[in-house]
Amino acid sequence: ANLTDGKVVYLSSDIIKKNDFDTAVGLSLHEGSHILLSDFELLKTMWMKIPREIYDLTEPKNISKETVIDTVKFIWNIIEDRYIDDYVYTNAPGYRGYYLALYNKYFNSSKIDDMLKSNMYREPSIDAYMSRICNFMNINTDLSALPDLRTIAQIIDIKNIKRLTKPVERFELAFEVCKIIFKNVGEDGNKLESVDATMQPSENTSGSIQESGKSGKETDTTLHQSIMKEIPRKFPQLN
Repeated sequence: ANLTDGKVVYLSSDIIKKNDFDTAVGLSLHEGSHILLSDFELLKTMWMKIPREIYDLTEPKNISKETVIDTVKFIWNIIEDRYIDDYVYTNAPGYRGYYLALYNKYFNSSKIDDMLKSNMYREPSIDAYMSRICNFMNINTDLSALPDLRTIAQIIDIKNIKRLTKPVERFELAFEVCKIIFKNVGEDGNKLESVDATMQPSENTSGSIQESGKSGKETDTTLHQSIMKEIPRKFPQLN
């Protein structure tokens, strides 16, 4: 895993070829910036600050407290990551090449492209929302894939993420996103209804996702470009 405890950065990247080095430097920049910009004390007490309103949504659906905390932490981390990446990319232009390598590997890979365009994660569940939200940076993101996914993209508002200058603002935004997620998922946070197995994407021996059916929903490129207005300038590979 690639992470930081607020003091030390830990990387699990294997550096075999040149681009691996660029990606590892990008990860180091990202994780190191968490130390500078994130509030780790806030994270430690996160479970105490989750609004009662969220538990009012999750308790009738038998979604455990642990699942609620994990979901809030995951969404908070996504928002925190986008803020940090914008900050570093803007303020350290000399390191942009490393960030491009990082984003190409983790957000623009062919596997992620195929997943976003497939029938995978198109039924409301916590996993589906987390998978779609963490890949908002990919040009193939489909904001029609899940109920209220478009609304989530609009309130996160990546193109204006720098507006969230205080850690607590990013934290509170995670609560708002989680309310939308928990409103839309079913019992135990799983999908609301079963999906025909023949419509599910499968994985071949090489690990790439194969599309087993058509969703009938094309990528909303126009809305994506509106929400991601500044991203093509910063990350030209997203064009």
